[in-house]
Amino acid sequence: RNDWSSTLPADNASYFYPSVGLSFLPTALLPVNLDWLDYIKLRANWAQVGNTAAPYQLVQTYTAGIGWAGNPMYQAGNVYPPTNLKPEITTSKEIGLNAQLFRKRLSFDVTMYQSNSRNQILSVQVPYSTGYSSQKVNAGNIQNKGVEVGISGTPLKRKNFSWDMGLNWSKNTNKVLELAPGITLYQIGGIWGVNSYAQEGGAYGDILGSAFLRNDAGDIVVDSRGIPKKDPVRRTLGNIMPDWAANFRTGLRYKDLSMNILFDMRKGSSIYSLGHRYGTFSGVLAATAAGDVREKGIVFDGVTEDGKKNETATEAQLFY
Repeated sequence: RNDWSSTLPADNASYFYPSVGLSFLPTALLPVNLDWLDYIKLRANWAQVGNTAAPYQLVQTYTAGIGWAGNPMYQAGNVYPPTNLKPEITTSKEIGLNAQLFRKRLSFDVTMYQSNSRNQILSVQVPYSTGYSSQKVNAGNIQNKGVEVGISGTPLKRKNFSWDMGLNWSKNTNKVLELAPGITLYQIGGIWGVNSYAQEGGAYGDILGSAFLRNDAGDIVVDSRGIPKKDPVRRTLGNIMPDWAANFRTGLRYKDLSMNILFDMRKGSSIYSLGHRYGTFSGVLAATAAGDVREKGIVFDGVTEDGKKNETATEAQLFY
């Protein structure tokens, strides 16, 4: 496929991205037909996918504002127009196995893949002395690789009635191989000092923020009042992406009437709850009602900087 995009510079407006696939059916070579085996297919694919930029990125544009004294007002944007912008390209490799058994009553599909996205169009910060705050550039190489397994079947099948079910499980591992020159962190989003980033050497969606100061044994370091100390170094607290995902579906059909149910699950992704933060701060959560927390504050069970156990700790502790 070849695309021409008006949102890219004329020299880079045309970009080509091909794909190729190969499949092999061992069952087609069997000298006899097996009643329990319908077919097996092995497949391999290599593909590229291109992506263009959003409109109105190449030149300086103006935004209409609220008029003043009957006069129209326009404001220049704060993004420096990019130079020599290129299309994004994602290159993927995939191998898989499909099989159907017992006259299509049972089937399964296993897929392993790897994809790398490069020349991503990102906004990077520039010195304010330029008159702008950011610029669109091509940067980054983000790799995704993983496995997906699916199995489905029809346990019961009659002329006017059938029962189907299927299970799908997938796991994806993400790594940021590189960002723009001189940039090791690219902020995706965040609030109140806790932000998610694409972190060079880490993963897309790493959550960075403040953590408790701990000693080598993993104990929280507290001051003389039993209040925990803040680690001066920002830490990776988690990642917004799940460790794995799965879904289970089942369905019943009677003549022209059908009913389907789907259960969907994500495990392992981390979240930052601003509601929990304010609930603890304002004392509306159950954890703040233990002991004398609301009157005397929260006292942590930790150690002082000299390694001694904090003897002032009470039952008024906040889980961590």
